[in-house]
Amino acid sequence: MGLGKADDKILTYGTKGIKLWNYDGQVVDSYNLTNKYPYNINFNDNSDYLFNLDNNILKIFDKKSRKFISQTFLIVNEDHNRKSFNDSILSRLYLVDDGSLKMFSLNGSLIKSFKHISNKGYDVAGAVDKNYLYFSDGKGVVKFSKEDLKPIDWAYTTDLGGKNGWAMGLKALNQDGQDRLVIFNNNSILVLDENLELISFSPATEEDKQPQENLFLALDKNRATSNSLISLHGGGYAMNEELIITFANRVYSAKTAGNGRFTTIISVPNVLPTSADIKVVGKYSGLSYSIGFTIE
Repeated sequence: MGLGKADDKILTYGTKGIKLWNYDGQVVDSYNLTNKYPYNINFNDNSDYLFNLDNNILKIFDKKSRKFISQTFLIVNEDHNRKSFNDSILSRLYLVDDGSLKMFSLNGSLIKSFKHISNKGYDVAGAVDKNYLYFSDGKGVVKFSKEDLKPIDWAYTTDLGGKNGWAMGLKALNQDGQDRLVIFNNNSILVLDENLELISFSPATEEDKQPQENLFLALDKNRATSNSLISLHGGGYAMNEELIITFANRVYSAKTAGNGRFTTIISVPNVLPTSADIKVVGKYSGLSYSIGFTIE
């Protein structure tokens, strides 16, 4: 369900827990911890704890004892991706639920909270070596003090770089010692500097799946005996489209690449000698094309 990296190990998040793999493909550790949103699991290889934002509950998992040590209820109006921030220097966990920004001790005790202006909370991001972090609440992004959670600066993103810029996913990067914030929403990707000024944005666009050329089909041979293997290729269908192939009394499937073309190997149906069409239909486009074949 999810993939990550921790130092020199690979993380996989699955329906049966978390696994750590080395680069030889061997499982070197695992934890019995799951979430339908793997994004909401905070794994830090340098921490003794795992933090799991499971719907309306913050669950803290002790790696050494292999068990949950605390559960704290959160204000959650909508179950969605929500990222917390584990500050290994201050031994604090920061998260924003649908009511407020919260600071916890690593045993799950609430230290301080700050009520934000939205009824949604998404991500907390930043760096451990700075005295501030950032959080997104849909309406915008807030830069706040780690010590008391008080706002230092903020920016409304709903009309920043386009319309309906609802601030959800938040990632903090470093460029030449300066913060760069990448904000993801349904309308665009925004990039802000550490003063929350817009640097750049990329609007979302509908992917053009329309065919790029005329339909065609071709075979490596146009006659063969039953159960023989033949190579069929073609093009002119939609990009990344599933195809249904019918040949005599058999049905096959294939999928086009980004250019609307495909290649597949099919077997000649086990029928009496006859002439039959191989028909290929696109599930998305509805486009159809046939080619003749002789079964010997």
